[in-house]
Amino acid sequence: MLTGLNPLNGTVCGQVHGLTVQVSSPHSEIRNRVAEFLKPLLRGEDGGPYAAVDFTLALLDKNRIPAEPAGSKTLIQFANVSCFRNGDHFSFHAKDGSFIEANVQARRGWGFVSKELTGSKWYILADLLMAPLMEMLKQRGFCGLHAAALSNDGKGYLFPGDAESGKTSIALSLIKRGFRYLADDKVLLTQENGELVALAFTRRFNIDPEISRWYPELSCLEKLEPLPFTVKRPIDVSEIYPDSFVSSCSPRFLIYLQRTEDFESRIVPLAPQESFKRLVRQTIYSFERDVVMRQIRLLGQLVKTTKGYLLYHGRDLFGDPERLLELLSCL
Repeated sequence: MLTGLNPLNGTVCGQVHGLTVQVSSPHSEIRNRVAEFLKPLLRGEDGGPYAAVDFTLALLDKNRIPAEPAGSKTLIQFANVSCFRNGDHFSFHAKDGSFIEANVQARRGWGFVSKELTGSKWYILADLLMAPLMEMLKQRGFCGLHAAALSNDGKGYLFPGDAESGKTSIALSLIKRGFRYLADDKVLLTQENGELVALAFTRRFNIDPEISRWYPELSCLEKLEPLPFTVKRPIDVSEIYPDSFVSSCSPRFLIYLQRTEDFESRIVPLAPQESFKRLVRQTIYSFERDVVMRQIRLLGQLVKTTKGYLLYHGRDLFGDPERLLELLSCL
């Protein structure tokens, strides 16, 4: 959530789930892109106190691109960013030489970004900011999950699945039948007062305009600019379906999605061990061993406190919310 853009002191401020993010830069083009990055993120419900995160960014001199750092390369699941670790410090690097150096525990960072990242390659700057920010959220007890998340009658439904497994179409089908949504692709897990909760990260979905064949109210997608390297468009679907957004839920069902060439969809129960094996593949783990262990315990608690199922997603679900409700009514 964007909370301030002050061109006089060169600082952009926003909040996301207990973090106040402050990015300082003397360059207006950097500040404007950072403001666009922060705007759709959600601040959370606790109202504070917020921990400060400070970044300082400047434009990269193309004649003085830094060498690759000496630290060990660390696995990170952002398409446009590599990460190197040296003690408590991490370096997040884009291929064109742009980088952010960050002390994740101290929540401080600085870096240089190329002119291209403030223009046509803005999505790389978004990844460069998101990578350290997500690590800081993990340090505060959050665990990201690759899943659609919806709520109905006080019960939360999480639909973990790989890319193109049907998370967005499932979410839209249920929204049409009165469910409220947290996410179509990514949700945050954490503990509040000893209870596991799922939290929304943004109101936006990324949707292929082809889906308007089944949802004519989404024909406006054709007029929106597609995201890089995809036909999908970002849209706040709560503007299309009023009162459909909810910021949190208590998960009760874990329903893994698997596409099938069959016409008819079906749903089968999963043993806890099989549910856990599938779940651990749908998160991004921390760089820190103790934080990883907290994430795994959180995922284990999720499996323990929910019922697990596997939904074989057939062609009959496209544009047919009633069929999906019929399957869920058996749970």
